[in-house]
Amino acid sequence: MSEHGLALHHIWSYPNQVEVRWTDSADKHGISHADALNAIVRHLYRMPLDGQERTPGGPLPELFIGPGLSGRWLEVIVEASQGVLLVFHAMEARATVIEKARRAKEEG
Repeated sequence: MSEHGLALHHIWSYPNQVEVRWTDSADKHGISHADALNAIVRHLYRMPLDGQERTPGGPLPELFIGPGLSGRWLEVIVEASQGVLLVFHAMEARATVIEKARRAKEEG
């Protein structure tokens, strides 16, 4: 369980629960952790960010676009590795990012 009581393991089908960690940059735009987790769990769009690893050979980041608890659309970027979900970006979703994710889903 995360600190907010949400089981996120079903997102990646891990056999065990996922530990959620937050970087300082995830808090930069004032999005609460509960809002970001809700956007991940209830996402409309999910896409890998190919070629955008934060460290060479590191895990591939994934973008989630979904509603926060208030219903506003958020973009959240995470890395998943060895049972840890690292949230390093969370902000109100930009129209250009939503459109890119929508097109990727249609082509997918």
